[in-house]
Amino acid sequence: NTIKSNKYNQTIIGIHGGRIITALELTKRYPDAQIYFSGGNGALHEIGNATTEADIAQKFFTQILDKQAVKRFTYEKNAKNTYENALFLTTKVRSQQEPTMLVTDAYHMPRSYAAFQKQGWTNIHPHPSGYYTKGEYRYWPDFKIFWNLKLFHLASHEIIGLIAYELTGKISLFHKES
Repeated sequence: NTIKSNKYNQTIIGIHGGRIITALELTKRYPDAQIYFSGGNGALHEIGNATTEADIAQKFFTQILDKQAVKRFTYEKNAKNTYENALFLTTKVRSQQEPTMLVTDAYHMPRSYAAFQKQGWTNIHPHPSGYYTKGEYRYWPDFKIFWNLKLFHLASHEIIGLIAYELTGKISLFHKES
């Protein structure tokens, strides 16, 4: 959360904190891996605010990790959306054929994965984080109205994003590239 992180001069990871925690876990699990963090500032109402998601993450990782681990990070700070995350990281990374783990929120993984594939990443492995559901479906009405509205908002945002990205050629979900 770039606004709150700036306001309170501390790292506020908010509801998408699973990505940060997962990045830390993978940093420890794979001590020789190069880590790429992509995240600009896509908020239209923050025009002129130079702080990006990558800035916040860089500050946090520098405070919590040792210097050797921090050197393994490469930050991309210009992307304003999922498509640009994939596009801009493609220009920073030497080879899109090397094994790569893609970390993002579970609900967002299909669009993110498809965007990276469209940019030529052939050996990418999804590593979802930040699950909002229990991973099972059963119909049982409840009265968590605001939570259900939040889940509906996330799901509809992703469905619209998938459709828009498919229609604009940013991903290829339903057909193979020739």
